[in-house]
Amino acid sequence: MTVPVRMFSWEELQALSEKVADDLKAQDRRIDTIIGIARGGLLPALVVAFALNIRDVHSISIVTTTDDAPGAPKTEPRLRSSLRREDIEGRRCLLIDDVVDTGATMRTARRALEALGAQEIVTAAMIWSRLVANEIGESHCEAEFIGTELDIWASVPWEPVG
Repeated sequence: MTVPVRMFSWEELQALSEKVADDLKAQDRRIDTIIGIARGGLLPALVVAFALNIRDVHSISIVTTTDDAPGAPKTEPRLRSSLRREDIEGRRCLLIDDVVDTGATMRTARRALEALGAQEIVTAAMIWSRLVANEIGESHCEAEFIGTELDIWASVPWEPVG
């Protein structure tokens, strides 16, 4: 089965990251720490960190697909690496991923930050790809701040093509 794919460029991802940062500023959301979900959320986390002038940036690794192909089968999210309590406890955290679809990765990362004592967790994604969410009847996006949304598979420039 061929999955419809929307290819995003580096420039588009830069613009989406800046939009998320602007939306956070407009709502006067106070953030102490930015956490990018590895692998896809790392570059957007850096762009947003620079836009918000936040120097405290970390990563968390969660795996939910069996490979990098468009439409790759999903697995239960597995936390592969976490953060130290002293990096998160009592802090207002911004959790960022490149693409959110079912929200399982974001929920897993949120639970990990809650367990480490985060004071507040704000979530953001550059793209809400509703394709898989629509297939399972999920209509709620786990990210509070979204750069854009679409009803097909999203592909970002750092993913392999083909």
